[in-house]
Amino acid sequence: RVLKLRGHDVKLFEEKNCLGGNLVLAAKAPHKEEILNIIHFYAKQMEKLGISVYLNHRMSETEVLADNPDAVVIATGSLPTLPDIPGIEDADVLQATDVLANESAVGRKVVIIGGGHVGIETAAWLATQGKEVVILEVLRRILTDVEPLTRRVLIQDLKKTTVQWKPSVQVRRIAKGSVRFLDAEENEHELKT
Repeated sequence: RVLKLRGHDVKLFEEKNCLGGNLVLAAKAPHKEEILNIIHFYAKQMEKLGISVYLNHRMSETEVLADNPDAVVIATGSLPTLPDIPGIEDADVLQATDVLANESAVGRKVVIIGGGHVGIETAAWLATQGKEVVILEVLRRILTDVEPLTRRVLIQDLKKTTVQWKPSVQVRRIAKGSVRFLDAEENEHELKT
């Protein structure tokens, strides 16, 4: 949008079938549906400004070179950093983005490792789907990555669900159907999934 407003000829290529990237997934969390308004706004701006938008299209190096652009902006988002936990590379371990995008099915019992913003909102969304969710967090508190008012509201909402959370734990191992962790007193526990 900004490049077009500055007089450039702009083409936008998106690998998925809609614009918005991870904002589409963020809008799934309870009370965050309004995020979709941002996506709709920008989609209308693309149309209004005459920006060519190509959905379901992953650009190749050959295509980029053939188009001979003056500049290429690569906006591919980010990838999560995985903690060093034995078993985390197992097929049963899913990323929050894959779960929220419905690209990966989850069972009835779900363990979420990480009680930050993404973990909490994914847990709340899964609870609305009837899942039994337990969050394991290494820190003494969940939601340390959001400002205090948002934290308070998210925790109040979480308390209205069946989601459980366990702070001050150390995940030791992930295995097919279970997660082993140490509590604050270093007692070992196992959650079945």
